[in-house]
Amino acid sequence: MEKSSFPGEKPCGGGLTPKTLKYLYDLNIISYADFLSNENVKKIKGIKLFYKDKSLALNFIDTFGVCLKRSYLDNVLLQKARENGVKYLSNVYATDIILKDDFACGVKYFDSRNSSHDLKELKAKIIVIASGYTSKFAKYLSGMHYKNYCIRTTNAVLKIQNNNKEN
Repeated sequence: MEKSSFPGEKPCGGGLTPKTLKYLYDLNIISYADFLSNENVKKIKGIKLFYKDKSLALNFIDTFGVCLKRSYLDNVLLQKARENGVKYLSNVYATDIILKDDFACGVKYFDSRNSSHDLKELKAKIIVIASGYTSKFAKYLSGMHYKNYCIRTTNAVLKIQNNNKEN
Protein backbone atom coordinates (compact mmCIF):
# COMPACT_ATOMS: atom_id res chain seq x y z
CA MET A 1 0.00 0.00 0.00
CA GLU A 2 1.27 3.40 -0.89
CA LYS A 3 -0.49 6.64 -0.01
CA SER A 4 0.69 8.41 -3.17
CA SER A 5 0.97 7.57 -6.84
CA PHE A 6 3.75 5.24 -7.85
CA PRO A 7 6.54 5.72 -8.49
CA GLY A 8 7.05 8.95 -6.62
CA GLU A 9 10.21 10.99 -6.59
CA LYS A 10 11.89 10.82 -3.21
CA PRO A 11 15.06 12.60 -2.12
CA CYS A 12 16.40 9.63 -0.16
CA GLY A 13 17.42 6.18 -1.32
CA GLY A 14 19.45 7.32 -4.31
CA GLY A 15 22.62 5.67 -3.08
CA LEU A 16 23.23 2.05 -2.17
CA THR A 17 26.25 0.86 -0.22
CA PRO A 18 28.09 -2.38 -1.06
CA LYS A 19 26.37 -4.04 1.92
CA THR A 20 22.91 -3.09 0.64
CA LEU A 21 23.76 -4.34 -2.86
CA LYS A 22 24.85 -7.67 -1.36
CA TYR A 23 21.52 -7.97 0.49
CA LEU A 24 19.61 -7.30 -2.73
CA TYR A 25 21.76 -9.87 -4.56
CA ASP A 26 21.49 -12.50 -1.79
CA LEU A 27 17.69 -12.07 -1.73
CA ASN A 28 17.66 -12.63 -5.52
CA ILE A 29 16.21 -9.17 -6.12
CA ILE A 30 18.99 -8.05 -8.45
CA SER A 31 21.65 -9.63 -10.59
CA TYR A 32 24.79 -7.51 -10.66
CA ALA A 33 25.07 -7.76 -14.47
CA ASP A 34 21.49 -6.64 -15.18
CA PHE A 35 21.48 -4.01 -12.46
CA LEU A 36 24.79 -2.41 -13.42
CA SER A 37 24.03 -2.42 -17.15
CA ASN A 38 20.99 -0.18 -16.60
CA GLU A 39 21.46 3.48 -17.56
CA ASN A 40 19.76 4.57 -14.31
CA VAL A 41 22.53 3.01 -12.20
CA LYS A 42 26.03 4.48 -11.80
CA LYS A 43 28.83 2.58 -10.07
CA ILE A 44 30.62 4.55 -7.33
CA LYS A 45 33.77 3.93 -5.27
CA GLY A 46 32.71 5.96 -2.23
CA ILE A 47 30.56 8.73 -0.87
CA LYS A 48 31.18 12.10 0.69
CA LEU A 49 28.66 13.81 2.94
CA PHE A 50 28.62 17.54 3.57
CA TYR A 51 27.04 19.57 6.33
CA LYS A 52 27.83 23.27 6.65
CA ASP A 53 31.65 23.43 6.89
CA LYS A 54 32.12 19.72 7.70
CA SER A 55 32.39 16.63 5.53
CA LEU A 56 32.70 12.88 5.96
CA ALA A 57 34.13 10.56 3.32
CA LEU A 58 33.56 6.82 2.99
CA ASN A 59 35.66 5.01 0.41
CA PHE A 60 34.66 1.52 -0.69
CA ILE A 61 37.77 -0.65 -0.73
CA ASP A 62 37.84 -3.58 -3.18
CA THR A 63 34.11 -3.12 -3.82
CA PHE A 64 31.60 -0.54 -5.02
CA GLY A 65 28.24 1.06 -4.33
CA VAL A 66 25.80 2.68 -6.73
CA CYS A 67 23.92 5.91 -7.26
CA LEU A 68 20.61 5.49 -8.99
CA LYS A 69 17.24 7.01 -9.68
CA ARG A 70 15.03 6.16 -6.72
CA SER A 71 12.11 5.52 -9.07
CA TYR A 72 14.18 2.83 -10.85
CA LEU A 73 14.92 1.05 -7.56
CA ASP A 74 11.27 1.30 -6.51
CA ASN A 75 10.19 -0.30 -9.80
CA VAL A 76 12.75 -3.12 -9.46
CA LEU A 77 11.52 -3.86 -5.92
CA LEU A 78 7.84 -3.70 -6.92
CA GLN A 79 8.36 -5.98 -9.92
CA LYS A 80 10.14 -8.58 -7.77
CA ALA A 81 7.44 -8.34 -5.09
CA ARG A 82 4.67 -8.87 -7.65
CA GLU A 83 6.54 -11.86 -9.11
CA ASN A 84 6.35 -13.33 -5.60
CA GLY A 85 2.62 -12.79 -5.14
CA VAL A 86 2.56 -9.44 -3.35
CA LYS A 87 -0.59 -7.36 -3.90
CA TYR A 88 0.24 -3.67 -4.26
CA LEU A 89 -2.18 -0.75 -3.94
CA SER A 90 -1.38 2.91 -4.55
CA ASN A 91 -3.26 6.06 -3.59
CA VAL A 92 -4.55 4.38 -0.43
CA TYR A 93 -4.14 5.39 3.19
CA ALA A 94 -3.91 2.78 5.97
CA THR A 95 -5.82 3.77 9.09
CA ASP A 96 -5.62 0.76 11.39
CA ILE A 97 -4.29 -2.74 11.90
CA ILE A 98 -6.78 -5.62 11.89
CA LEU A 99 -6.18 -7.98 14.78
CA LYS A 100 -7.32 -11.56 15.28
CA ASP A 101 -6.42 -13.17 18.60
CA ASP A 102 -3.81 -10.47 19.14
CA PHE A 103 -2.20 -11.14 15.75
CA ALA A 104 -1.90 -8.54 12.98
CA CYS A 105 -3.74 -10.10 10.05
CA GLY A 106 -4.57 -7.13 7.85
CA VAL A 107 -5.15 -3.41 7.59
CA LYS A 108 -8.08 -1.03 7.26
CA TYR A 109 -7.63 1.60 4.57
CA PHE A 110 -9.39 4.03 2.27
CA ASP A 111 -8.76 5.04 -1.32
CA SER A 112 -7.58 8.66 -1.24
CA ARG A 113 -9.02 9.22 -4.75
CA ASN A 114 -12.52 8.53 -3.37
CA SER A 115 -13.90 11.55 -1.52
CA SER A 116 -16.18 9.40 0.67
CA HIS A 117 -13.17 7.70 2.31
CA ASP A 118 -15.14 4.50 2.82
CA LEU A 119 -13.01 2.07 4.82
CA LYS A 120 -12.01 -1.20 3.20
CA GLU A 121 -10.12 -4.15 4.65
CA LEU A 122 -7.18 -6.07 3.27
CA LYS A 123 -6.15 -9.35 4.90
CA ALA A 124 -2.46 -10.30 4.77
CA LYS A 125 -0.08 -12.95 6.09
CA ILE A 126 2.67 -10.36 6.44
CA ILE A 127 2.37 -6.63 7.02
CA VAL A 128 5.35 -4.37 6.41
CA ILE A 129 5.04 -0.86 7.72
CA ALA A 130 7.57 1.37 6.03
CA SER A 131 6.07 4.77 6.66
CA GLY A 132 9.03 6.00 8.65
CA TYR A 133 9.91 6.49 12.28
CA THR A 134 8.11 9.82 12.60
CA SER A 135 4.94 8.90 10.70
CA LYS A 136 1.52 9.14 12.34
CA PHE A 137 1.03 5.41 11.82
CA ALA A 138 4.32 4.51 13.53
CA LYS A 139 3.46 6.76 16.47
CA TYR A 140 0.01 5.18 16.68
CA LEU A 141 1.52 1.68 16.72
CA SER A 142 4.18 2.58 19.27
CA GLY A 143 1.54 2.54 22.01
CA MET A 144 0.43 -1.00 21.13
CA HIS A 145 2.02 -3.99 22.79
CA TYR A 146 0.99 -7.57 22.27
CA LYS A 147 1.68 -10.60 24.41
CA ASN A 148 4.18 -11.85 21.78
CA TYR A 149 5.83 -10.26 18.78
CA CYS A 150 8.47 -11.15 16.24
CA ILE A 151 9.05 -7.88 14.44
CA ARG A 152 9.96 -4.75 16.30
CA THR A 153 10.85 -1.65 14.38
CA THR A 154 12.18 1.50 15.98
CA ASN A 155 8.93 2.22 17.75
CA ALA A 156 6.25 -0.04 16.27
CA VAL A 157 5.48 -3.54 17.44
CA LEU A 158 3.64 -6.22 15.45
CA LYS A 159 3.45 -9.95 15.41
CA ILE A 160 2.70 -12.13 12.46
CA GLN A 161 0.45 -15.14 12.09
CA ASN A 162 1.28 -17.71 9.44
CA ASN A 163 -0.91 -20.82 9.30
CA ASN A 164 -1.88 -20.27 12.95
CA LYS A 165 1.74 -20.42 14.05
CA GLU A 166 3.77 -17.55 15.39
CA ASN A 167 6.85 -16.79 13.32
